[in-house]
Amino acid sequence: MNPKRGCLKKANDLLDQGTVGLYEFIWSLRGTSFNLPDDEAIQLARRIAGELVRSGKALIFAVTWPGLDIVEGPLPVTTLEDPKSWSEGESGPLIALVPTDDVP
Repeated sequence: MNPKRGCLKKANDLLDQGTVGLYEFIWSLRGTSFNLPDDEAIQLARRIAGELVRSGKALIFAVTWPGLDIVEGPLPVTTLEDPKSWSEGESGPLIALVPTDDVP
């Protein structure tokens, strides 16, 4: 399986469980045998997240941690271009994909 297909499968698996922080996509790529450098992993995760949003499967929101309560959004797909969006949200809300079916 190539890295994109593996990341897309993992992303869909995570979304099937509910809200998923963008940083989790990076973590899932680090835990594979693809041995991608961080910059390549981030670029791939950004493309996959964008595809999920553009396809209507998910929307981008700022959410609390813990709890994953929506505090802002939906946010534009350009949010994925901001490196801060991929952090773990230690100093405030984190950016996450929320399955469209779970949006209030």
